[in-house]
Amino acid sequence: MTLSSGATFTATVRSTFYTSGSTLVPPAAAGSHYLLVGAQLSSTGPTAVQFSPQQFAAETADGAVYSASSYGGPRALLEGTLESAQTITGTVGFFVPSPQTSPVVHLVLLDKVPVNGSSTELLATWSLR
Repeated sequence: MTLSSGATFTATVRSTFYTSGSTLVPPAAAGSHYLLVGAQLSSTGPTAVQFSPQQFAAETADGAVYSASSYGGPRALLEGTLESAQTITGTVGFFVPSPQTSPVVHLVLLDKVPVNGSSTELLATWSLR
């Protein structure tokens, strides 16, 4: 994938997991769950890649879109920079409706973090089952 900055990278979804809370994640609000996504980002070009968990979004079957939450659990993917040939893995979390009532069907990756409702290019979509 190529960002608007010209930097190139790959993004891989390694795992997805729903939880209503655990010893590592506080309880979700009634009717909600956390969707935890294991992601891997790798810089593939000579230019550094800026990244943020806020570049990910989850979309439910009814078309509602949920931004990444401020997940601070183990191995959380934090904002940062990947230098050429570097790889990072981490977890991105979302508060979403219970999967039985409105399952997440897509995970999307945006070119950059949207600011004040600005639009940004869609880089990738993963279908979740």
